[in-house]
Amino acid sequence: MFNNFKNQKGFTLLEVMVTTVILAVGLLGLLGMQITTIKGNSFSYQMTIAVSLAKNTMEGLSMLDYDDPKLSTITNPHTDPNNPMDALGQSGGIYTREWAVREDTVRNMKTSTVTVSWTGIFRREPRVRLRTIKVR
Repeated sequence: MFNNFKNQKGFTLLEVMVTTVILAVGLLGLLGMQITTIKGNSFSYQMTIAVSLAKNTMEGLSMLDYDDPKLSTITNPHTDPNNPMDALGQSGGIYTREWAVREDTVRNMKTSTVTVSWTGIFRREPRVRLRTIKVR
């Protein structure tokens, strides 16, 4: 009766279970890498939008006259009326944009610093800062 089992070929239940455990551990490792990749892509997307918002503000400030009220050092920091804003700069998003102006009266120049911050996926507040100098 036991002689019939010796001629059969295949895997034992133990071999199948060990293989399943090894496969499951490997797939869990891949799942962790996939989650990290998705978070990284999301952060990159948010960073790109923040840089674009800061750049748009910086370009707008650079076109203003030296004595424009938006370049006043008295009301620092200047906040965007659309805060919080979306990717297009309209109200209702996760981004906050503000700028500060520092004047150097000896050199007749103003340094503008634009800061865009947002609530990131890692529960911290990333920031993008751009600076430019305007000469009288």
